[in-house]
Amino acid sequence: NHVSSIWTAGVPFLTIPVHNLAAMEEVDFDAGLWVKSAPLVEGRLTSAYLYCRGGVHHAAKFHARMFSPDMGIAEDPATGAAVAALSGAIHHFDGLSDGHYPLMIEQGVEMGRPSHIHLIMDVKENEISRARIGGHAVRIATGTLDI
Repeated sequence: NHVSSIWTAGVPFLTIPVHNLAAMEEVDFDAGLWVKSAPLVEGRLTSAYLYCRGGVHHAAKFHARMFSPDMGIAEDPATGAAVAALSGAIHHFDGLSDGHYPLMIEQGVEMGRPSHIHLIMDVKENEISRARIGGHAVRIATGTLDI
């Protein structure tokens, strides 16, 4: 019941629902084509956030992939800003009633860096009254900048 739409919580994303995990694995993102054809929001190119229901992990409610050639990101293994934007799509298309909704979104699976992003939404009077995003991180690199 979801359709492609633009959502933002500060950074604009074109959220694109995909049929299932098999279709998600087959995505071959063309960054050049995206830059030429993606919509702009306030003069800024949207990033692509593809998602489907379910996931590889048994607790995942959604499986996602994020691409942002405008920001120099070929694919991101975990994107809090995209999950914040996705919360709007979930609320809008799923018609969430008042209540507390803890959801786990997995991302980064196809690139070998699986992430579990926790989204907790509270809905009150048919609006998202509060959304929290969290998870755990593993350091994969460190460095020093000398100026």
